[in-house]
Amino acid sequence: PSVIFESESKTFSLKPSHPHSFTSYTANSAAITAACTADGCTLPPSTAGGTDHVVTLTLSAADEVYTGSAYTGASLSDTTVWTWVGLTEPTIEYEGRGDTSYTKSGTAPTAAGTYTASITVDTNKTATADFTISPMALTIDTATATNRTYDKDSTAVTISAVTFKDSSGASVE
Repeated sequence: PSVIFESESKTFSLKPSHPHSFTSYTANSAAITAACTADGCTLPPSTAGGTDHVVTLTLSAADEVYTGSAYTGASLSDTTVWTWVGLTEPTIEYEGRGDTSYTKSGTAPTAAGTYTASITVDTNKTATADFTISPMALTIDTATATNRTYDKDSTAVTISAVTFKDSSGASVE
């Protein structure tokens, strides 16, 4: 690698010692692999054999419990090598699956449901990872029941002003 000094920002960076030639991309479940065919490439050799050398980007998505905030459990591994060799880090997108309605978007979901996180490179190579945002467990903190007259055939009652607490004891609105 070559060391480059940027005088304006006063930073050093490493650049590959040769120009990579990424001619093919493959997607397998949650991983995307880019193959370099340039002579003298120092990336790890492909496990599929041949002369290609590869760099792999892996998507993971952990299950979470609903918090009311945007989902934060999706991440990419090996982004340092991926970008160091000149590849652009893809944006993670989210889409509802099953009974969860959530149109594909770069904005992370907040609602409980089942989702798929995905990344796409080379316009059509996509890696995916499924995850679930589980509903928050709630307990009733307080409730008000409206008085009524006795009716031996009915146990119906009107409940109002219910407040809840989450598993940590914090009030939930």
